[in-house]
Amino acid sequence: MDWPEDDDGDSTGHAEGVWEFVSGLARQGRLLDTRLESGGALVGSAHRLVLAAFSQEFRRALAAVQTSGTVTLDVDPLVTGVSAAELKAVLQWMYSGR
Repeated sequence: MDWPEDDDGDSTGHAEGVWEFVSGLARQGRLLDTRLESGGALVGSAHRLVLAAFSQEFRRALAAVQTSGTVTLDVDPLVTGVSAAELKAVLQWMYSGR
């Protein structure tokens, strides 16, 4: 995957380019460093940077494991009230906005 070309040097274009690059990595399953589970079952994988950017709760959970390679976060639906399907939808929204 190549780094996106900077078309006009503005910061908006740069930010969009970075986001396209990170989203592309996720679509390709590359450099994902966090496994999200619900009740012990894999829901999806993500970049901890993306999780931390979108969620204060993920940011807190990940702060304790900054030096770990791959991290597994088990989002217990009984504790959080978030089902596996809802967690998957939130993860999709983080990367796509949809």
